[in-house]
Amino acid sequence: MRRLAVALTTLVLMTACAPAPSAAPGKANGPGEVAGTGGEPVAEAGETGAVPAAPPAVDPAPMRVTPQLKVRTLRATRLYTGPGTFYLLVTELPGGAAVECLGNQNGWLKVRTAEGENAWLAVADAELTDGRGQEVTYGVRSGRWQVSLAAGLAVEVMRVGTGVMRMTVTGLTGAAEVLPAGESAVAIQTSLPAGLQVAGDIGDSGVGRVSISERGILLDLEGGPQYLVTENQGGRLVLEVRPGLVAVAAVGSDGWHFTYRGDLRPVLRQNGSELVLDLPGALRGPGVVIPPGASLQDVGPEPAAQSPAPSSAANLLAPARMPAGGLRLRLPAPQGPYALRKSGAGRFELRFLSPSLSGKTVVIDPGHGGEETGAVGPGGHAEKQINLAVGLRLKPLLEAAGAQVLMTRTTDARVLAPERAAEATSSAERTQLDLAARSAMSNAAGADLYVSIHANGGPPGDGGTEVYWANSNLNAPLSLRLAELAQAELLGALGLADRGFKQRPFNVIRMSEAPAMLVEMGFMTDPGEEALLASDAGQQAAAEAIFRSIDRYFQEF
Repeated sequence: MRRLAVALTTLVLMTACAPAPSAAPGKANGPGEVAGTGGEPVAEAGETGAVPAAPPAVDPAPMRVTPQLKVRTLRATRLYTGPGTFYLLVTELPGGAAVECLGNQNGWLKVRTAEGENAWLAVADAELTDGRGQEVTYGVRSGRWQVSLAAGLAVEVMRVGTGVMRMTVTGLTGAAEVLPAGESAVAIQTSLPAGLQVAGDIGDSGVGRVSISERGILLDLEGGPQYLVTENQGGRLVLEVRPGLVAVAAVGSDGWHFTYRGDLRPVLRQNGSELVLDLPGALRGPGVVIPPGASLQDVGPEPAAQSPAPSSAANLLAPARMPAGGLRLRLPAPQGPYALRKSGAGRFELRFLSPSLSGKTVVIDPGHGGEETGAVGPGGHAEKQINLAVGLRLKPLLEAAGAQVLMTRTTDARVLAPERAAEATSSAERTQLDLAARSAMSNAAGADLYVSIHANGGPPGDGGTEVYWANSNLNAPLSLRLAELAQAELLGALGLADRGFKQRPFNVIRMSEAPAMLVEMGFMTDPGEEALLASDAGQQAAAEAIFRSIDRYFQEF
């Protein structure tokens, strides 16, 4: 699997026209002191009302800087519909091509080309200036934004673990005071060189932006994470932004609810008679009460998990990686199926389900549609038609077993609404938006399972059945089991070559919160397999095989 480059961020050095008065140094926070949660106190467990935010200690407006970047390609390079090479290709540009910068994320720049197409360009392929010809320094190592300033002052913001950003300031000549600046920012008041203006977009792990001026340093926070001062003495300040666990509540025998702040990415696994829920990087908020039957453990920094051997890596899930520590919840495992679900901003739940299809919400997503034909066979059959036909046969089978079925499409059309499609600047971007609409529909419905139905295409000689799951799915271990069951059932029903069940970060299954799989029933480009999938008998056999795998998934816990 190709991996995205982790967050890299821009910075621009600019001269202020009229320096503002320097902020007076304040009292420094001691090592290990929790400075706050973005200005909003953490709610006690069981509280139902919102806690009023404290008034801003610092007016952050004068500290914000809006850089005007100019971007050119360093070399011939490809641009994609999203920040990563597994997104769809939009266009290719030669070296020296100028593009307009619209933003950045995860080491990629969002740009608009001279032809008006919106796309994403890898930072490593870009040359940046501040609009006046001054070169922009760019942190190029994993998750790191760094700049060296006058008189030995240096600032670095670096991701040190999932959901955890650490800011280190060295070379301070005066005291530094860390203060909340409203609900979504934290200000570091200290005396810095006159006329200084520096800004960097972070967009990672709860830190949206860093602004530096002679008044001090401002961190714009996203999602109200906690911030923790771990060192503040001798001209050095170290501050960490971390997700915070706010509340844990058992919901009878139906599962557990969790409230959090910041960028929390839970990892769930079963260990015998208990479920282990890792919360990488998280801090326990004040007043969090753990109900009977569960336990909460503070986990110190753990070494990174060893990568499996290449020959066995395809279907292995590495343990949760908590290099910056975090929290570990242990809960009694249910007798039946279960799954994680995001239930809103700052909330997720662990749901315990009955061991049957009755009452479950299953999303069927027939791939492609409209102008997106998918693979076309030598006999003229289009993949989009086969996918829809099998999906429509699967629907009544699930409904007869008591499931509620949501189909992303029931006609030969895109899932994306026409008005949203009109916003796209290229065919590739329309396709990307269409893919996002499918998983968004599933997430909005609170689906218990997501099934994307496809048929394959390839060069002469390629054929067989394969099923995909994504290890970045919220319920990756369950997705793996679902894919394994579907592959076995489809092989028995269709009798085609076994291409295996495999891990790939396809958009629809990695962005779906429910356990999810993408089925490739056979190859449209193989004449025999095309004929099988175009026949009534072949389509019914495929639908029944997928149904059996879903039924087994819920029954076998």
